[in-house]
Amino acid sequence: MDINADEHPRDSHARLKTEMWDKLGSCESVFLSTHVPVPAPLADLPWSHQTLYRGAEIFREGQPVESVYYLESGLVKLSRKWEGSQRPLIVRLVRPGELVGDRPAQTRQVRSHSAEALATSRCASLPLNDFQSIGSASPEVLFWIASQVEQRLADAERRVALIAFAQVDLRLLSLLADIAGVSGTQLGLPEHVNIPISQADLAQLAGATRETASTILNAFEWRGLLRLGRRQIEVLSLEALRQAVQDEQAGPKKDRAKGAHA
Repeated sequence: MDINADEHPRDSHARLKTEMWDKLGSCESVFLSTHVPVPAPLADLPWSHQTLYRGAEIFREGQPVESVYYLESGLVKLSRKWEGSQRPLIVRLVRPGELVGDRPAQTRQVRSHSAEALATSRCASLPLNDFQSIGSASPEVLFWIASQVEQRLADAERRVALIAFAQVDLRLLSLLADIAGVSGTQLGLPEHVNIPISQADLAQLAGATRETASTILNAFEWRGLLRLGRRQIEVLSLEALRQAVQDEQAGPKKDRAKGAHA
């Protein structure tokens, strides 16, 4: 997407927004779930497996790097301290099939983030030396690590696009639909999914204030899409939630179509 020097800034912004909406419309999820299976040379190493309960800390910002982690199930929050903010900044949510804490292993010896389990999670750990040795010796492992990094960049790009061009309603709906679809815990009822995330954390991920997010989430609850709880959100119908995302995405396109025929 390029800026045309002859365009008025307002027209240029509208064009870029239209292009981004078309791109967003082609993506079903806030987070892409195109995981490449763990390559055999890495899977065959002596990983240690552990179960983490909600609130358990995997590692803390500033700690020395001793291991790399792989999330087998559950949901993990990565956060870091931010100057001038009392609350840590949520950098991203780690889903099953993703590495955790591998970035410092490649560039530094001190943790740049803290990792905390948001739900009961199954995590595997590997000593840093083993991870670095196999990474430098196996092109297959290097390709797999690169695919993890590529996916994170794609996820970040979509999040930025949503925050820049989408209304808060769509940001929240997209996040809820994705987390419910990937990491939610089935409650034994058709389409009912429990999302282990607080309203404050969800608001931060969506780039919204806690107050605005709370107002919109209450409206979603009134519509019968979800039920709000303490540090959790119950999706009453995943299908209905995904349909709501599609309806919100269709809104801007309908507006543009009306404008074109005006």
